[in-house]
Amino acid sequence: MRRTFQLWLFVSVALAFAALFYLTYYLQTKEAFSAAESLIELRMEDAKKQISINENNLKAVLDICNTSMANDVKTVAYILECVPAFATDAHKLEELRQIMGYDEIHVVNKHGLIENCAIDPVIGNAEHYIGFNLKLHAQSEPFVHGIGKKNFVLVQPPLPRGMDRKLFQYGGASRLDDEGIVQLGISVSFLERAMENNSLATLSPGLRIGVGGEILILRGEKIVGAARVDLEGRTLTSIGIDQKLIDDIRQGEGSFSAEIDGVKFFGLYVQSGDLTLVGVMPNYEVTSKRNGVAIQLIIAGLVLMLVVFLSVSKLVQTIVIDGIDRINVSLGRITAGHLDEKVEEDNSEEFRKLSGGINTTVEALKGAIAAEKTRLNSELEFARAVQISALPQIHDDPRFEIYASMEAAKEVGGDFYDFFIVDESHLAFLIADVSGKGIPAAMFMMNAKAQLKSNILNNPRKPLDEVIYDVNNSICEGNDACMFVTVFVGVLDLRSGLLTYVNAGHNAPVVRRANGEASWLPVENGFVIGGMDSVSYVQETFQLSPDDGILLYTDGVTEAMNPQLALYGDDRLITLMDGPIMHSAPFDCILDELKGDVLAFADGAPQSDDITMLFLRYLG
Repeated sequence: MRRTFQLWLFVSVALAFAALFYLTYYLQTKEAFSAAESLIELRMEDAKKQISINENNLKAVLDICNTSMANDVKTVAYILECVPAFATDAHKLEELRQIMGYDEIHVVNKHGLIENCAIDPVIGNAEHYIGFNLKLHAQSEPFVHGIGKKNFVLVQPPLPRGMDRKLFQYGGASRLDDEGIVQLGISVSFLERAMENNSLATLSPGLRIGVGGEILILRGEKIVGAARVDLEGRTLTSIGIDQKLIDDIRQGEGSFSAEIDGVKFFGLYVQSGDLTLVGVMPNYEVTSKRNGVAIQLIIAGLVLMLVVFLSVSKLVQTIVIDGIDRINVSLGRITAGHLDEKVEEDNSEEFRKLSGGINTTVEALKGAIAAEKTRLNSELEFARAVQISALPQIHDDPRFEIYASMEAAKEVGGDFYDFFIVDESHLAFLIADVSGKGIPAAMFMMNAKAQLKSNILNNPRKPLDEVIYDVNNSICEGNDACMFVTVFVGVLDLRSGLLTYVNAGHNAPVVRRANGEASWLPVENGFVIGGMDSVSYVQETFQLSPDDGILLYTDGVTEAMNPQLALYGDDRLITLMDGPIMHSAPFDCILDELKGDVLAFADGAPQSDDITMLFLRYLG
C-alpha cells in the first residue's frame, strides 16, 4: 500500500505543477505572439508599398525598350525589302548594324538557319553564326514560329547570356523580301543597372523586424530579398521549411512556426502580386519576457519534484525496471536471431506470465519461419523450372549446329541466350547478361528476351543496329529499377556464312576456325541496353567459312574467382580456345571443356555469377 501511495503522490504533485506551469506559460505565450504578429504586419505593409514603387519603375523602363526594338526590327525588315542586297551582303549588313546602333543583326531563312549576320567584333565573329539553327537553342527557338507568318513581331524580355550573364535582348520580325525572319540583338547594360537598382534584394536590409527578425521576399519558393545576405538566392526547402508549409505559403496568407537554419521562428505570410512576403521573428525574441517567469517556475517546481522523484525512483527501479532490463536482454538475443533463447524472469506473477507468453510466441515464430522457408524454396524451384523451360530447344538443321548451357548463381538468374530462325536463310542468335541476380534480374531478363526476339522477327529486313536501338528505347521506358542488360546479337546468313552483329556492352565473342585456331571477334563495344534511351549502335559484319564456329559467353566465365580472389580473365580464355585441348576437341565438347577449365580454376570457390555459354558452328 505504501509503495502505491508514493507512486500516486508523485503523479499528483507532477500533474498539479504541470497544470499551473502550463496555464501561466500559455497566457504569456499568447500575449507575446500577439504583439509580435502586430509588429510583423506593420512592417509587411511597408514592404508592399516599396515593392509596388519598384515594380512600376522597372515596368516603365521595359515598356520603352520593347516598343523601341519592335519598331526598329520592323524598320530593318522594310529596308531588306527595299534593298535586297542587305540580306546577302555581309558588309552592307554591317553598315546597317552600325547605323541602327545594335550589337547583332541576323537574317534567317525559311529553314530557321542564319544565312547572313553582322556582329559587333567585341561580342564575337559573324562567321561563327552563319548556318546556326534557331531551333536548337531555347532562347532563339520562339522566333522560328514566326517563319511564314505575315506581320510577325516578337520582342523577348532581356535575358542573361550564357557566355557572360550580361542582359541581352532579342527582337524579330517577318522578312518582307523573302520567307524567313530578321533578328536584332542588343546588350542592355543600362537596363541591367536599372534592374539592379530596383532589385528586391536592395529593399530588405531596411526592413528588419525587431533585433533578429526580417522580411523575406519570395518569388515562387526562391528567396529574392532578405536582410541576411546569406539567405538570398536560397529556397525555403534549403533553409529548413517543410513542403506542406511551403504549399500553404504559396497559396494564401496566415501565420506559422518553423525552423530556419536551425533557429525557431514565428512568422506571417501574405501575397503581393507575383511575390510572397514572409515576416519572421526568432521565437527567443518573441518570448524573451515570458521565459524569465518560466525559468523561476521551473526552478521551484524542480526542487519539489526532485524530492518526490528520488524517493519513488528507487522503488520503481527495484520492482519494475530491473526485471524489464533482464527481459530486454533476452529479447535482444532473440531479435538478433538466437531463437533458442529462453526468458526466465519470475520476480513476480506478472513477470512469470510475461516470460511464458514470450517463450510461447518465439516457439510459434520458429515454426512459421520454417514453414515460410519451405514455401519460398518451393516457389524458387518452380521459377527456375519456368526460366529453363523458356530457353530455346536445339534445332535439327544441316546448315548449323548450336550448343548452349546456363548455370545460375542463385535459383534463378539474369543471364539468357536465344536462337531462332528468322526466315528460310537467316538464323538469329544472342546472349545477354542482366545487371543483378535473383528474381528481379530474372523478370527483367524475360522482358528483354521477349522484346529482342519479337523485334527481330517482326522486322526481318530492318538493319540490326536500328532494331537494337528500338529495343533499348522500349526497355528504358518505365525502367524505374534502373536495371540494364549487356547483349550480343548476331544474324547469320545460312547461304553465304556472312555474320551481321551488334554488341551492346557485352564480352567480345571468340571465333574458332575450322582448323582449330581461335581469335577474338572484332566488335565495337556499344552501350548497354536499358541504361539510357536514344543511344546509337554499330552494326558490323564478319565472314564465316564452313566448319567455323563462334563462342558467346557471359562474364560469369571471365570473372570466375578462385580462393585467392584472382579472376579467370580474358587471357586464360583465349589461351584455352587457341590451345591444343580445343584444337583436338570435337565441336560438341567445346562447352564442356571450357566449363571444366573454369571449375578447375575456381578450385572449389563458390560461383559468384551466372555462367552462360553458347557455341554456334556454321556447316555451310
